Amino acid sequence: MRLSVQLLAATSPKRDFQPAPQQANLYTSARSAVRELRKRRCNPDLRRKIENLIDLRHYPSMKGLERPCAVLFRQVGTPIHEVLRFFKQSKELALKPIIFEYHGDKFVSANNSYKRGLGKLPIYELTGRDGRDMVHFKTVFDMNKYGGKKFSEIVCHNGESLIDFHHRLLRRIAKINTATHCIDGTAWLQENGADAASYYESFLTLFVRNAIMFESYIPVSNEKMFVQEVVEPAFFAIEKRFGLRPLIVRLLPEHDEQRKFWEMYPKKIVRVLGITF
Repeated sequence: MRLSVQLLAATSPKRDFQPAPQQANLYTSARSAVRELRKRRCNPDLRRKIENLIDLRHYPSMKGLERPCAVLFRQVGTPIHEVLRFFKQSKELALKPIIFEYHGDKFVSANNSYKRGLGKLPIYELTGRDGRDMVHFKTVFDMNKYGGKKFSEIVCHNGESLIDFHHRLLRRIAKINTATHCIDGTAWLQENGADAASYYESFLTLFVRNAIMFESYIPVSNEKMFVQEVVEPAFFAIEKRFGLRPLIVRLLPEHDEQRKFWEMYPKKIVRVLGITF
């Protein structure tokens, strides 16, 4: 079976990259974050303050966050390049990697490249001399049929649930046990609010002493608005409350974070899917 092919610009020219100052202030360097996490976890007063706000004991799926770990927040974990980089960074810092998932979120294909990529998989082929990436696409479920449905409700063309499908890819490509490295935070997130503006402060509070968050907030279009209207207010409210910043480490290289390569699957995934170019 042949897949559709497309050429994409590998990255924006470096001279055009201007990270927003507010977003740059959200990050802590990786080594500093690890040292700070260890220090904070030895503070019993801080522990009590956090536990008074966030009680994870009633959510069995959240137990993995009770010990120091690295966290990546995505609707469904899948082995695209940014996720594989997250596992590599976690290993280098001797932190257990956790993908904090949101299976109860709704699938949309417009204005969210990560969600769209869960249905129409972009598979990296190569980067040409002109700097453009060659990409093959494989559609795994009916995106029109499931538009607006929860990720937990989506069934792929092969009969697998979407979550099982992507976890199978993750096990095969990243060589991890998804039962211990993937956490569905749906119940906890929905208990804390109906949308990101409602739950994000509670979510970021997890990174005061429980864990280190890995993320790259790209300063473009709708994501820039999300950072300004949701992430920054939550971040600075937490800093004011505790006198401490949530620990967020930049996931992608600053000079290269807008490159579409990070949202693509490595070529070796074709063997898992049983397809050819």
